[in-house]
Amino acid sequence: MRATKVMKDDIPTKTPVFINTHALGRNTHNTDIDEFRPEWHLLPTKGEGKQ
Repeated sequence: MRATKVMKDDIPTKTPVFINTHALGRNTHNTDIDEFRPEWHLLPTKGEGKQ
């Protein structure tokens, strides 16, 4: 382990870091976050999405 920086915050060595797994992949800007939408998880095919 080593000290690191996340955005503007310094994280000292051996600091416990907790990840909120419930919040991962949840965008509160979507009104239907509790509905499964498989298209959110699909990779864009050739010609789609940002380039």
